[in-house]
Amino acid sequence: MSDLDEITKKIASVFENSSDNQEAWNTAMALFKENELVILNSPMKKLSDLSYHQFETLKDDPFDLTSVIKIKRLPVSMYKNYPLYVQMKALLDLISEHTALKLTTTGAIPPRYVKELHAMGRFNIAYFGMDKENIKKEADSETVQIARTILEDNGYIRYRNNTLSVTYKYKQMKEEGEEAIFKELINATLTSTVWAEYDSYYDEDIAQEGVGFSLYLLHKFGKRKRSTKYYADAFFDAFDPESRLENAFEFPNNLSEDELKQIYMSYLFELYNAYLVRTFDRMFNYMGLITLEPIMQSLEFKIKATDAFYDLIAIESKEEIG
Repeated sequence: MSDLDEITKKIASVFENSSDNQEAWNTAMALFKENELVILNSPMKKLSDLSYHQFETLKDDPFDLTSVIKIKRLPVSMYKNYPLYVQMKALLDLISEHTALKLTTTGAIPPRYVKELHAMGRFNIAYFGMDKENIKKEADSETVQIARTILEDNGYIRYRNNTLSVTYKYKQMKEEGEEAIFKELINATLTSTVWAEYDSYYDEDIAQEGVGFSLYLLHKFGKRKRSTKYYADAFFDAFDPESRLENAFEFPNNLSEDELKQIYMSYLFELYNAYLVRTFDRMFNYMGLITLEPIMQSLEFKIKATDAFYDLIAIESKEEIG
């Protein structure tokens, strides 16, 4: 039995053996304070063997210096293994070549460039028919739209007078070399709010909030094929969906228990779908971090981390993580 198990057992026994709730609470809090460092730094099953402290750091800032996740330094020759990065870099190069890239009357990237950019990336296997031959305009290619949005939202390109141009911020970054560009764009992709911009799920934060934990789960479990449900269950063990539901809605007082249960199950179904679509169907897929394999007669997929993922993402040693 671990130290954390022993402490948890002691705290539970305090409430079991006391008839005075206030006294039991005071005793339990004293035990917690006495063992706070052990509690906060011990691996927890519901956090997939992260400690509470590691999980909170990962949740608040996945790329903090104290985070268990590290982005590795790669040779430039390996950048081609990350399709969404390739598309963003190609779009930056295209705009730079034109000084100001003239857009269509609707403010979109011209179709001839969209076809080229789309062919560099991956497509979402849920969108049948969206291969390069069927791409006619920017709105047809989710990856091109996402690439453009990330660059605009992070201040690397600017839309003005129906043109796109690179910013001073990007020019400065370019002077530091492609290694700096790669690092910044990967970080921008993983922390961008773009994750929720291409669907209508109610919860706008889920998936992008918790991306560090998803990277950790993929690193821990991704060497063999597993269902997307496996990852969703592990994710929502840590990110309690019930608390999200309580914060999302105000419920009338006259709802029956069955009605509340039905609402909860519907919300949970949507929350799971939002997480899976945004994390796996979309962002990790487009970045080249996973392979997806449809599960017959199911909305789920089997996924596996790519070599490119393990080339890019490192996790602290097993001894440091549970």
